Amino acid sequence: LSTTTANTTGEITPKTLTITADAKGKVYGDADPALTYTSSGLVVADAISGTLARASGNNVGSYVINQNTLSAGNNYSITYVGANLTISPKALTITAVAKSKVYGDADPALTYTSSGLVGADAISGTLSRATGENVGNYAINQNTLSAGNNYSSTYVGANLTISPKALTITAAAKSKVYGDADPVLTYTSSGLVGTDAISGTLSRATGENVGNYVINQNNLSAGSNYSISYTGANLAINRA
Repeated sequence: LSTTTANTTGEITPKTLTITADAKGKVYGDADPALTYTSSGLVVADAISGTLARASGNNVGSYVINQNTLSAGNNYSITYVGANLTISPKALTITAVAKSKVYGDADPALTYTSSGLVGADAISGTLSRATGENVGNYAINQNTLSAGNNYSSTYVGANLTISPKALTITAAAKSKVYGDADPVLTYTSSGLVGTDAISGTLSRATGENVGNYVINQNNLSAGSNYSISYTGANLAINRA
């Protein structure tokens, strides 16, 4: 009588382990947050070792979070579900500085202050102002000022104020003999800009007897771009 014994060999295959990266976000210029994950499929007491990593880069955009060195050993077959680290623009505040000038003068340099720049980053471009040269307020605009796509700019405007220019008008003293016609009333001035001119006429206090009569500014004007300082004089009527 003979017997036969059959030998069987059992094979243990790796267990499926799912690792899912958590999506992350940060503001440009900030440190990276910790890269974390969740998992399903670990056998009690087993653990995952290693770390996640993300694609390199620090500008605004989305960067893939990779499995990197994450592993639970040869007993597991890992299914990795990735995510992104998103870098969003940093808030940058640009504040124009209020400026002023006198009518007829050259514009002052338009300047600004800022808060929110990272490291050696800089703002490029220039401010501009609304056009016009008459007395009044002119908005200072952001124009081409920018720190690039890594920033979300908030612009706080201001005004360039043009104030009236001082104009001095000085009446010339006049005289006549009682009974004669009045001479032409004249004046000198200083402070006019370019081709600007004074319009209107002087006048004098009424009266035709011998004496002194004040010469008044009357309706002399160079417009709202000027602040006039008037120096009067007299028309003297002398005895015939």
